Amino acid sequence: MELVLPTLDEQRALLTSLRPRTAALEWVVRRGVSPEPLAALLDGFDPARTVGVGPRPGYPKPEADATVLTCRAHRDLFARLAETGLFRAVRDPHGDRVAPTDLGFVDVGFLDDRQRLICSTVTHAGIIHLLEPVG
Repeated sequence: MELVLPTLDEQRALLTSLRPRTAALEWVVRRGVSPEPLAALLDGFDPARTVGVGPRPGYPKPEADATVLTCRAHRDLFARLAETGLFRAVRDPHGDRVAPTDLGFVDVGFLDDRQRLICSTVTHAGIIHLLEPVG
């Protein structure tokens, strides 16, 4: 299922439903995206850092130069995401657009306890991919 330009309230409801099923959060920093705001958010969470990401919803090809930061899911991280949103949908009669949060256009992945991706964002496009139904 794909959610396109959900409101902040819709994003918060989704985050609330994902929290109990999420064991880890994955932050994908692509070329040209500043990692500094994310580093401040993740300070103290000791994220594992890898370089390169395989294909995923919204990105059909691997990206060797993307940096992936993965850390255990924590209520403080969910609270921060609920506060800022994953992205900002800007409605306009001349065309809707996406604005970044203070974390920029960092994509977020939600992994279950078997490290399967259950939800991911294509942040710059304002799209959330749900790979499992949420309840």
